[in-house]
Order: sequence, then structure tokens, then C-alpha cells
Amino acid sequence: MIGTGVYIDDLKAQAWVSIQRSLIVVGVVLLFILAVSMFVARSITAPLQRMTVTMNDLAGGNLDVAVPGIGRGDEMAKAVEVFKSNAVAPPVAGGRTTRGRDPRHR
Repeated sequence: MIGTGVYIDDLKAQAWVSIQRSLIVVGVVLLFILAVSMFVARSITAPLQRMTVTMNDLAGGNLDVAVPGIGRGDEMAKAVEVFKSNAVAPPVAGGRTTRGRDPRHR
């Protein structure tokens, strides 16, 4: 017992309750941060996975595949669309194609 008339066991109990509440709050905050992080990561990786599938289809010769993300205006979709349009373009006179391969710049 301290000179104030409060038992040490009562102080320890109050401290433990305060620690428990703090741990619960920290746990909830960490779970929220984890959920937001997973949402952000998924919003980035899902379009990249769709682009990878599209690029594999184009590389395999399937030129009828639709390029996802064109409406969003991101750079990756534009790059894949250019790749597709260059693959579909007919050969130019002289045996060269429009794929951007100039034999002078090798």
C-alpha cells in the first residue's frame, strides 16, 4: 500500500486494462492498413496481369485479342495497342514491314 491509500494491485490492474486497450487499438489499425495495402497492390497488379496475358496472346500470333485498359488511358495499354497495330500492319513496298525495323539502324 502506498501512502495515498491505493493498493498496488489496483494500480497494476488499471495499467493492464490500459495496455490491453492500446494493443487492441494498434491491432485494429494494423489490420486496416493491411487491408488498404492489399487493395492498392491488387489494383496495380491486376491490370498488369491482364496486359501480360494480352502480350502473350499477341506474341503467340493471336492478333484478334482485345487490349484491356484502352479506355483508362494508361501508358501500358497504349504501348500494347501500338505493338498490336504494328503486328497487324501490312508489309510496305520493298520487303520491309512497318514494325519499325530499319536495316540501316542495326
